[in-house]
Amino acid sequence: MNTVAHTQTRDPRVLLNEVRPHIRNLSVNVFDSGMTVWDREVALLLRDEVMVRDLAERVLGNAVM
Repeated sequence: MNTVAHTQTRDPRVLLNEVRPHIRNLSVNVFDSGMTVWDREVALLLRDEVMVRDLAERVLGNAVM
């Protein structure tokens, strides 16, 4: 029996930014800043923890997936 499994991966940055129209609990000025949801969340991680941007993006990417 020969079966092949196909695995698809999606970019967590795209997934997170696609939910933007469904976010209702953030104030309007957050979206007026021109930041994407992804960039906003990375900025919050960088503010709250001492880490570099690359690590913050990996942490957020794992959380989204």
